[in-house]
Amino acid sequence: MWTTVLETTAIYTAANVLTHHASKNLLWDVFENPGMMNFTAAFVNSTIPVNALNYTGEGAFGNEVTDRLRFEKDRTKKSNGTSGLPFRVTITNGTALNETISAAKEQKEPFYTKELPLGVFAHFVMCTLQYVWLIWLERVLPARSRRRDVIVKEKGEMSEDREEEVVKKWIAQGRVRRASLNWCNTLLKWVLSLTVGRVWWFAVLHIVRRSLRLESPRKIREDMLGVVAMSFAGSFISITPLAELIAFVAIPAYKQTVFVAGADLAFHIFFVTVVRKLASWAVQTEFAQGLMQNVTKSVVDGRNEAERYAKFKNEL
Repeated sequence: MWTTVLETTAIYTAANVLTHHASKNLLWDVFENPGMMNFTAAFVNSTIPVNALNYTGEGAFGNEVTDRLRFEKDRTKKSNGTSGLPFRVTITNGTALNETISAAKEQKEPFYTKELPLGVFAHFVMCTLQYVWLIWLERVLPARSRRRDVIVKEKGEMSEDREEEVVKKWIAQGRVRRASLNWCNTLLKWVLSLTVGRVWWFAVLHIVRRSLRLESPRKIREDMLGVVAMSFAGSFISITPLAELIAFVAIPAYKQTVFVAGADLAFHIFFVTVVRKLASWAVQTEFAQGLMQNVTKSVVDGRNEAERYAKFKNEL
């Protein structure tokens, strides 16, 4: 049991590390694209209230320019970007992505010294409970009828993994024949795993994670329903449901957690690789560049119109 739990925890930890780094670098090439930088800067600048701007001969700029994006005339024509606009949108302190990452780093807990260790312990607890859950499901709804009458138990109860090894050995020797798969039990276990299993998994995981951060029981209960509902809905757009079905059909109960965790890790790697390549290619297409230019121009024109009106109103 504990070997399986440790293996599963290690796989989930690897997936957690991958997700952490992918969340920072997955769309780096997209946000470094000049067209996307202009597109993002235009929308961020449009959120600054017009009445909060100072007006100069060069245009309107926010009072807190240090942390804001601004519009700047591209007189030198030395910009590396090809925005197709009569101006260039620049960023005061680096790119929008760098500012976003810096802000996130300041707000979030240190990953390797606090967030990751807490996550490892939480997954260790959850993998232990999941192992017990799957073994219980297999006992109540066995995928194949058990041949306990032919299994000689030398000392008390035989463990699940040992029993599986004995049965496999006897099947290979031709002493017994493997029972046919009980599809009713298998599908019922799968449905229970996708519904009841998911709900208790996300609920307990939420409680464990928040408890490790020493949050009050009242605060844990406040957003528990929303977190569980969002996690439950999001779990259906992953490889996990299919992996669980395959596990119930072909994998012994004591190894199902390892199989599902491995499938989830493989899906993470595939998803990150494909999305990064696809997004990097898509943002450079003529259609995407043209769309971003048109939208950026519309936002800027609307902003300039509002600024001219505000400036005229102030002069009256």
